[in-house]
Parts: sequence; structure tokens; C-alpha cells
Amino acid sequence: MKYDIYIERPRFKCEVKELKKKFHKVNNDINDLIGKVIDNPKSFEAIPGYAELLYKAKHPLKCANIGISGGLRLINVLDERNRLITATNIFFKGDKEDLTDAEYNAIFAEFQEALE
Repeated sequence: MKYDIYIERPRFKCEVKELKKKFHKVNNDINDLIGKVIDNPKSFEAIPGYAELLYKAKHPLKCANIGISGGLRLINVLDERNRLITATNIFFKGDKEDLTDAEYNAIFAEFQEALE
């Protein structure tokens, strides 16, 4: 059974917009990544220390001929009870290695209360 995904968070939408400015044909890559996350969200890397709530999905940036190791990163929150994935951040690894601990902590705190 598939999950639903929520991609309307302002920060996520802003990051998608920035990716589109840098990579004009990135839409297909983003859609492919989101589709894979919807199909099997637990197949991606659980962020250690966040109670299997936060996940990081990695995907190649095919529009720029960049592989998985340097491609897109999608940070998402998995709500198994409601079968909902919330996309919180998306970025190009060439621009940003990863989120900071403070950013991960803020996401975790926001969603931990809502999911208890």
C-alpha cells in the first residue's frame, strides 16, 4: 500500500524553486525521487537518532549527468500511522553537504509532538 506525500511546506517549495533556477530540467528528477519515496519510504536512509521519523532519500541528478553520490537529497518525515510522508527539504549535494544538527533537531521537534 502506497503512502500519500505532502509537498506544500513553504521551505520545501522554496528549495524546489531554487533547484529549478539552477537546473532547468530538474522536474523529472524531482518527480522520480518523490515517486520512489511514495512507493517505499523505508527503503531509504533513516537519519540516526531520530526514532525512525526522519529519512533521507538520495537520487541522481540525471538532467546534469550527476550520480547518486552527488545528486539530490530529500529529507522527509514518515508518519506510518496515517501513511503520510511530509517532504521537508530538498537540495543538491553540490550546494550543501547535509542539513545541520540544528535543522534536523527543529524538524524532529516539530513533528515528534504531532505524531505522539
